[in-house]
Amino acid sequence: MSTLVASQVKFYSDQDEDVFFAWLKSISCVQAIRGVGDNIEIEVDDKKVDGPALRELIAICTRYEIEMSQLALLETDQNRAWFAGNQKAFWFEKVFGGQTGKRRLG
Repeated sequence: MSTLVASQVKFYSDQDEDVFFAWLKSISCVQAIRGVGDNIEIEVDDKKVDGPALRELIAICTRYEIEMSQLALLETDQNRAWFAGNQKAFWFEKVFGGQTGKRRLG
């Protein structure tokens, strides 16, 4: 399991907040969501991180301005080619900071 942290997420309306949490809950690899102070912790089952789920996490991080470098932990052998190998993607620099290769610890 990996835990992503969304710090001080800005919601522009009650419905915007509802959509954020509904969107997170719809992502197959998201196992739990909890508030801790000003943060929202998103527990992700690493074994369920497939291409569609990772694309949704990239989208939600982009939309809600969540720190994207933490997504590098979700790189796997299965997604490396398009995720870490796609240096032209709009999100690449934000996730990998210009570097490629496996980032997962352990």
